[in-house]
Amino acid sequence: MIKGHGGNLEEAACVSGRQAESIIDFSASVNRSVDIGLFQTWLMEATAAINHYPDPEYAELKEKIARRHGLAVDSILLGNGATELLYLAPRALKTRNGLTLAPSYADYADALTFAGARVERLLLKHQNGFAYDYADVSHAVHKACDMVIIGNPNNPTGSAVTAGAMRELMASFPRETFVVDESFADFSPGVSILPTLPPNGIVLRSFTKFYGIPGLRAGFAVAHPDVIRKLAAVKEPWTLNSVAEHVCRRLLEGGVDEERIRDETQSGREFLLQALWACDGLALYPSPANYILAHISSKTMTAAELRIALLKNDGILIRDCGNFAGLGPYWFRIAVRGMADNEKLASAIGAALCGRSR
Repeated sequence: MIKGHGGNLEEAACVSGRQAESIIDFSASVNRSVDIGLFQTWLMEATAAINHYPDPEYAELKEKIARRHGLAVDSILLGNGATELLYLAPRALKTRNGLTLAPSYADYADALTFAGARVERLLLKHQNGFAYDYADVSHAVHKACDMVIIGNPNNPTGSAVTAGAMRELMASFPRETFVVDESFADFSPGVSILPTLPPNGIVLRSFTKFYGIPGLRAGFAVAHPDVIRKLAAVKEPWTLNSVAEHVCRRLLEGGVDEERIRDETQSGREFLLQALWACDGLALYPSPANYILAHISSKTMTAAELRIALLKNDGILIRDCGNFAGLGPYWFRIAVRGMADNEKLASAIGAALCGRSR
């Protein structure tokens, strides 16, 4: 994992001279609107299970996931967040040559590197909004690539695949494995390629982003049962603990109003786009997820400088995207939060970049 990952509040507190809990975190794209009281109740319920080993097959949780997404139970593998399963796939499938698209989540390349694979990157073009070009991807796969890892929606660009085109691409390369990371897909379910998945496809899903539980670490992979067996054969047992399993079951039982989360995210995203588009010299890249990529096209300050200014002046933390391959020093990402926080961010950015009064 690269240094500079979002959500490092302790480092931000040292830089700003503020208490970590007082910082408004727009750097980590995690939903903050689920009632913490629900989690406290569920955690108390889960204490009854902590003196027993979890079910190594996680049968009940798999059943709930299968019903939610229209899947076969034997096509699901649970893990300690989508990240564990991301690192597992190239190792289990003995990947030698991998392809990632840039800019994207740095752990895609790290997962391939840790498995001993050579990594190629295909640069997405900001001139066309970082949209996926399937002809370009197809050409890159032809270069002796045996695994492709792609985000849907992609972090940080927000690029989403076209399900039909993605399935056609997979069918064109039946010997290559396509790992599609859908960690943010719950914010916009229409982008998902599930439930129809070719035999050479693996979809990764996360409970972290949509439900706002990054500390619990819970996710799952979906693939053909034969692929799931290969992954499970080299995966450590019980990596999903009983507390996380219980909370995930509660979430899938309808414990939160998911449509409200989507509606509030869409409203917040639209507000930020409208407010920040009015700032000259700032280019924005809309997303179906809960974040927005921005480019300081005026180059009046770098993203690193803006990050420090917002931290010190406003107690606001954004994600400097200068360490994403394919971007540079003038790119940053912001999460979508509640409306009051969104208004503070829009005001602070307007003052920092456009000289507006607060």
